[in-house]
Amino acid sequence: MRQFQETPTSLLTQCRNNLPEGWEKLRVLYGRLILYWCRQANISTEDQYDVYQEVMLSLVKGIHSFRKENPDDKFRKWLRTVTNSRIADFYRQHANDPRYLESLSRLTLENEEETDPAARIEENNILFQQLTELLKVHFSPQTIEVFRRMNQRGATSEEVARELGMTATAVRAAKKRVFDQIKKQFGELL
Repeated sequence: MRQFQETPTSLLTQCRNNLPEGWEKLRVLYGRLILYWCRQANISTEDQYDVYQEVMLSLVKGIHSFRKENPDDKFRKWLRTVTNSRIADFYRQHANDPRYLESLSRLTLENEEETDPAARIEENNILFQQLTELLKVHFSPQTIEVFRRMNQRGATSEEVARELGMTATAVRAAKKRVFDQIKKQFGELL
């Protein structure tokens, strides 16, 4: 008889243990970001989902190869590398398509440079929206709204308290609960 084991709370652990809920959370959290990177690489809308599927297949096969051995090892950076590899594969497969003639060389150049600050902000906004969606099952709408206002808008606890009819202490406590949950579930992936 199989013994019951506690479900791992870390998203990375869930994926490495091949738990469907982990892969679903990863898809929700990073799916839009992968598609954003495809759009940035000028992949046509109809082809973006093919590249997305290849990225997800690569993740399933290679999730165990991601290691956070030093502070600069970030899952998003690793995922970007995987995505760019699948985009490069796509370009090579479509080398005769005039839409993609210069794209592979541009992609290689972009890999060598830091991400454009405006693109980085957009990436953060996409992740923030998706993270908020995933957290809705754990918190009340008011707590999610506190989190959104303080982090997306940069509002102070006093401003949010006034706007939502709460105390500043309650606002800070709500924000801390959300951050604790983020760290618990997604820490090594953000």
